[in-house]
Amino acid sequence: EAFTVLGQCLKHGSLLTKLGLASTGPTPDPALGSSPVVLFLEYLAENHSLQHLDISQNSLDWGSALMLESSVQHHPQLRHIVISSNPLGASGIRILMRLLAMPSCEQLARISCTDCLRGRGSDASSRSFEVDPSGHYRLDLSQPAPRAVLRLLLKRCVRDGAAAMPLSKVMRNPVIVRNGCAEAPFNLSLLRPPSNEGGTWDVPTSGLLCFDLAAGEVLLGMEPADPVPPTSRVQEMMRSSKIRVGDPRRSRLFLGEVKRLSEESEWMACLQALSMDFVLEPEEVLGLCITDIRSPPNCGQEPARTCAALLPCLEGTRRL
Repeated sequence: EAFTVLGQCLKHGSLLTKLGLASTGPTPDPALGSSPVVLFLEYLAENHSLQHLDISQNSLDWGSALMLESSVQHHPQLRHIVISSNPLGASGIRILMRLLAMPSCEQLARISCTDCLRGRGSDASSRSFEVDPSGHYRLDLSQPAPRAVLRLLLKRCVRDGAAAMPLSKVMRNPVIVRNGCAEAPFNLSLLRPPSNEGGTWDVPTSGLLCFDLAAGEVLLGMEPADPVPPTSRVQEMMRSSKIRVGDPRRSRLFLGEVKRLSEESEWMACLQALSMDFVLEPEEVLGLCITDIRSPPNCGQEPARTCAALLPCLEGTRRL
């Protein structure tokens, strides 16, 4: 309850710029299945003042990283997040890499995440950031992390304007179970879109929501039977699902965070995350293979292995 109250106090109008919550929720709450700090993370979407946030040593898992992605991807001021010594696992590292590169969070320059590889893997709901997240979902909306998954799915799959598609065509056969009762049809109008570009979807906070997600047509922009060459379809999939950093300044900040890692296991986990979620320019790949920095921790030590790991980041054979 204390973290909920804290989150509510940091809504619009707060002047607080620096907040340290290290080791304030180091023991997982059995009711949440995670650290109680996650209750606070959900409210960050409504805060506009924080610049530095320390949530290290709080037993935060990959789901907590997913909540960060959902809550702060449009934060106007946040510059540095310290989330070290938490069991995020490789899935959590991958999520943080995406967050750091997001142009919508333009002030974010650093995420400190040392000693975070330990931890269990993600579950099926982590499909929200795959190329095509279509499939069957069962989300317990009484828990913060599944609510974050639902918000991220809605953000990815529901478009405005000419590309708009009825929500009923994307979320099919929705049913909800409340208080152990039988399944009942779920009214999709209860999912309310954000009132502004930087807002988040308003979703229910109770019940087990089950639905089939059909996102392929929305995300790929093609009908399954479209007569297009396989190479064109693959390139379209990459453009619609992978991140291109683009801005040179942000690219330097982003890749600089990767290059500063000292643990080889964390270095390789970041390279794997890059290969899954990013499109890089040849110059950016070269910058991770070769460096002028004296005695770098890992960058430049094994350029052949680094280059091989990053091959999926290059779009088209002309960039090889």
